[in-house]
Amino acid sequence: MRRNLRVYQAERLLRELLVAERKHGDPDPADDFDKRLWLRAMEAQDLGRGRRKVRVAAWEQVTLATLEWNVDKNKLAGWIDDRHFRDSLPVELSVEDALEIAKTKVVVPEGAKLVEARLDSSSETRGLFHLRWHHFHDDLWVEGDFIHVLINPNTRRIASLMRKWRKV
Repeated sequence: MRRNLRVYQAERLLRELLVAERKHGDPDPADDFDKRLWLRAMEAQDLGRGRRKVRVAAWEQVTLATLEWNVDKNKLAGWIDDRHFRDSLPVELSVEDALEIAKTKVVVPEGAKLVEARLDSSSETRGLFHLRWHHFHDDLWVEGDFIHVLINPNTRRIASLMRKWRKV
């Protein structure tokens, strides 16, 4: 569909209407609904006499996800789901529980040694539990190879999984 000024105006007007309706019901200054609202004109129909009907699809963004792709192997190298970074206040989580949660998404290969298992209390990953394995071959560290998992102890969900692991 050709994008023109009228299509953009339709999207803008619908955005203003939905945001105003949302704020009228429960005005929360921290609500960033207008930033999470996505609109896209799907079709426009000319009705004649200077009138046009524009159908606009509207949806609310649930999360932002970051994917890292290994182009050499054509496989997923890691991902971050921003939903699980929210509400990650420091809560106790045992290493055993964290390992059980990690096993739902991670297959730890032979030669992996757990080198880090801790609850982070600083930086942008505050409140997340870190698990990190390094790759060892014949008791030698394969530099640069790792599996790193971040877990939100409140939701008991994996927030991030990054992996670089080569065959030796």
